[in-house]
Amino acid sequence: MSGIIGGVIGGIIVLLLRLVARRARTTTGIESRTHVARYPLIARALTWFLTLIPLGLWAALVAATPDRSQVNIGIIVCGSLTAAVVVLLLEFNYFRLSWSDARITSRSPWRKVRTIDWPDIVEVRFSKAANLILIRDRCGTVVRISTLVAGLSELLQALRYHAAPSLQPSIDEATSQWRRGTRLFA
Repeated sequence: MSGIIGGVIGGIIVLLLRLVARRARTTTGIESRTHVARYPLIARALTWFLTLIPLGLWAALVAATPDRSQVNIGIIVCGSLTAAVVVLLLEFNYFRLSWSDARITSRSPWRKVRTIDWPDIVEVRFSKAANLILIRDRCGTVVRISTLVAGLSELLQALRYHAAPSLQPSIDEATSQWRRGTRLFA
């Protein structure tokens, strides 16, 4: 029963994060005219709040004096939750996507900085399975953008403007699939 409740709460949180991301805008450098997209502030704050859960569980584990088998289970549970929260914390706070009139640049805690010049883009698509917008260049470099990142509509608009005309149908299809996935908030 608690698993169902947790799943429902998690689903509600994801839906609310999608709503916030869809309505949020990018920041723009005045002189450089570079747009910067990140996860919304509420998502970043949520990850910091979530760190309290494993910290509280670790404190409870240390304060209690359970037998050895309970300690092992406690370490596994606390370690798993800590790892999950650290992954969310790093992704939501350190991912950054920027674009200018010349290129798109993606910074992520999971891979090196990826830069794609607008003329080099050969593919734009939406991944339903991963809930990502994927942009690939001639060299095979792929920029993956979560649908929870703020300013995605602005990026898709910039893609329409800067990318090759032959890519317009795939950009429109990716936009359509992204909108269908977030249609609850239209």
